[in-house]
Amino acid sequence: MTRMREDRLALLITLLISLVIGVGFSAAMPVFPYLVLALKGILTQLPELTRGAIQAHEGAVEFGALMAAFMIFRAPVAAFSGTLSDLLGRKTLILVGMVIYTVTSFGMFLVNDVIGLIVMRALTGVASGITWPVAEAYLADVTTPDERGRAISLYIMTQNLGDVVGPGIGAAVYKLYVGIFGPRDYLLALKTPFIVMGGLSLLATALALALPRVIPRAREVGSGLREIASVLRSLPPRVATSIKAIYVNGVGNGLAMGIMNTALIVYAVERIVKDPAVIGLAFTIMGLAALPTTFISGWLSDRFARRKPFILASYLVSRPVIFVMPFLSDVASFILVLVAFMMAFSIGMPIMRALQSELVGQQIRGTVFGVQQLFFNAGVVVGALAGSYLVAVYAPATLNLLGVELTGYVVPFWLAGVITVITTLIFALYVSEPEVRM
Repeated sequence: MTRMREDRLALLITLLISLVIGVGFSAAMPVFPYLVLALKGILTQLPELTRGAIQAHEGAVEFGALMAAFMIFRAPVAAFSGTLSDLLGRKTLILVGMVIYTVTSFGMFLVNDVIGLIVMRALTGVASGITWPVAEAYLADVTTPDERGRAISLYIMTQNLGDVVGPGIGAAVYKLYVGIFGPRDYLLALKTPFIVMGGLSLLATALALALPRVIPRAREVGSGLREIASVLRSLPPRVATSIKAIYVNGVGNGLAMGIMNTALIVYAVERIVKDPAVIGLAFTIMGLAALPTTFISGWLSDRFARRKPFILASYLVSRPVIFVMPFLSDVASFILVLVAFMMAFSIGMPIMRALQSELVGQQIRGTVFGVQQLFFNAGVVVGALAGSYLVAVYAPATLNLLGVELTGYVVPFWLAGVITVITTLIFALYVSEPEVRM
């Protein structure tokens, strides 16, 4: 097999793995917050049969702990796996990640308490940290600069396609179980989508076995953070400044995401919708809306050989939407606002990864991707814990701002919004396009 055909096969299989894992994990998303509330004892029947509001803010600490557990383990593993993949090869690390995904998927079905669920989420963080920074470096290895934006956009599209298909499958499996066996065993009903997750993780493991082993064209390998520090000192000042700004940007965006996601889960369950099937529909619509903007933006950034303007456009549209979120009061507005956010966000995400890969050479690309994930994940950990505290304290409250009464949910959402405005300014001022795309 020629190198070109091998590279195309590597790209195809990586995209399929991304799609399969995306479908499996998004299948559990509609029921996941309700399962946490059920395991804690706040929810004692099927959520759609509950009278009155579900007191979801009483589970805010657990939501934050689950996200933090995932990221606490993902962050250091991501940095380590990138460097290790530069030495041992991308396929080995991706395969190990798929095996761990499979074990944790079935583990989530078997556990019967919140602590067990947190442990499984932590192990899932290990799988994620091993797999996805390496997969992104692998994609950069098998593509040329002229096609890299499109390739990474296709990679993100497969994840988004998983977000389109998965929630519907998860909600359908949940409703099918309830329809056949009735509402009595509500806890088992909420767990049924994890069977889908486990089966698809097994399929992804088989696909990983078929990945070609792509040997990097250069084999200089360093040691994580110390190597990055050394590389930054050797790079041209503009490039080094750009890498540093991207890392700072990653910490800030992770912090904002941790706060926003924790607040959004609780807010949606408590104020907007009780039925997991409706949550599944919302995720499906959001994922569907993001598909075209993800690919078109990647294609345009390749066509015009520019990355930064598209990333800035994504930031400038998505950031203001965060400030609107605590005012959503019905399913239609919830879906509309999140669709706008996802469409804007999906423009910048793949292009940022392409830009990052082109600022440095292939020999340290895995390490650079891994360390970027380390900074982002560290921000998410702090943000998730801060968000859970802010939601627990302010969700039941009403605030008075210049004579206008506001829900206490504005505190976490607006704090996240302010942080993203700051990261946008940092990116605009300090990140430059590379003079030579690598």
